[in-house]
Amino acid sequence: MPAFRDLYDLVKKMMEEEEKEFKKMEEEIKKEFNEPLYTYYETDKEIYYIVDVPHLESQTLYIKMENNKLELSCKDKYGKCYHLELPVNNVEKYDVDVVRNKGFIKIILKKKSA
Repeated sequence: MPAFRDLYDLVKKMMEEEEKEFKKMEEEIKKEFNEPLYTYYETDKEIYYIVDVPHLESQTLYIKMENNKLELSCKDKYGKCYHLELPVNNVEKYDVDVVRNKGFIKIILKKKSA
């Protein structure tokens, strides 16, 4: 086989690998734009998540807890949709408090009693 053919195949393979990596990075970036920023901290009795959604439309807020996962979705006043899934363990399933305050959502989960 001529040397240029081997070189062509090598370059083609490298380009395909780079395209796969680029697509993977593109998917991660798209995901990050749809996930709001959040912070997490816990005390002895509670777990707190503070989620930042500027210009939140309160009536679009949807929170669901299932299979050790808290799912949050909402829209801002410009119609942009946000979606966030958070792992939750060792919490009372039906004891969730939600506080909304100027673009922030505070989610308070009660821990299971020992």
